[in-house]
Amino acid sequence: MSQIIFLVNPAYSHNPIAQLAGQDNDLDKLFDALDDPRKEPSIRAKTSAENPVSGAEFFHLMVTKFFDIILGANGLQKLVFSGWYAVVEAQIRGSLHLHFLTWIDGAPASPLDIKEQMNSDAVFKQKLTTCFPKNTVPYVATEGTPKQLPVLSRPLDPDSPNYEQERDQHHRDLCENTGLAHGHNATCFKHILRHIHSLVDPDNDCRLELPRPLVAETHFDDDEDLVIGCENGNLNGHNPIATLCLGCSTDLKQTASGSVAIAMVEYMGNYTITLQLDTAIVFSALCASIKALQNRPPQDVD
Repeated sequence: MSQIIFLVNPAYSHNPIAQLAGQDNDLDKLFDALDDPRKEPSIRAKTSAENPVSGAEFFHLMVTKFFDIILGANGLQKLVFSGWYAVVEAQIRGSLHLHFLTWIDGAPASPLDIKEQMNSDAVFKQKLTTCFPKNTVPYVATEGTPKQLPVLSRPLDPDSPNYEQERDQHHRDLCENTGLAHGHNATCFKHILRHIHSLVDPDNDCRLELPRPLVAETHFDDDEDLVIGCENGNLNGHNPIATLCLGCSTDLKQTASGSVAIAMVEYMGNYTITLQLDTAIVFSALCASIKALQNRPPQDVD
């Protein structure tokens, strides 16, 4: 069973690499224009529409670097992941994003194995409680300056004496402007009849079940189930390093149960199966075929 589910959505309409690479640029003029909120969206949209092929090339570049550097597929560092399975999806506007399942090297094979090892190995239990907050807990920095669209602002200077503070602010801005931070909108309540929308309680009726309950720190409850810490109920789980490096939405979820893993396999399988059938129907048909073969094995005919 995979341990982590990733979504990488490198939006070429927002990223300065896609917007600026391959041409001569007057950066002072460019960023002065982008400071005007009336001009900024049209500049980005026009740049993307003029060369749609460049959007696909940008996606390939960002995903390749993500696998090579962050996941370690280039072989220059020890691999954290032993394998992954990815599916590319195209959005209505034609831009691409990637769903993928990852297997952590040396991790227990299933939630049941994880629970058994937690109960028998105190060191493993401690590692698990410290690993998840470091890598997956939803996090957002303390608010500082007013938010902006950070993806087309000047890159941060790592030599700046205030780099860490600026990085935290940049992280917060990215969360708010790439969809990682949830704000209720009409999509949250699209399954509720329009004539009773005035009765909607946003936090209780959101179909995404957000905000999530706050949890002070990752811990094991009385049933020995792992409860992941949550500092901001409206923020999707993500990996801060990946988010900062890619400058885009990097939704991340750990598969802490078999039901979650099965749901994700079905969800991703629907992209790859060409039949006009849902994955669940295909799986049921496959299961029936296997049972039929077991009951009546094929006979050799001479």
